[in-house]
Amino acid sequence: MDSQHFVCPLANQSQSLSDTWLDNQDVTMQLHISLRTLQELRSKGVIPYTKLGNKIYYRRADIDSLLTSNIIYGNK
Repeated sequence: MDSQHFVCPLANQSQSLSDTWLDNQDVTMQLHISLRTLQELRSKGVIPYTKLGNKIYYRRADIDSLLTSNIIYGNK
């Protein structure tokens, strides 16, 4: 196989996943939190969001960043 024409499918997939938009149900299921807790996180400015009409969306990259920035490492 000619290496100049090989494209790694995961590279494109990971880029497109970070650009994915999630709704309330997606985020509450992934974080295992209630809608009320998600509303509080929005109100406190912890999670950025976009509102179109009555629908609220979150960027997957913002949710991943929130989780990464709150990692707690155990004591050794």
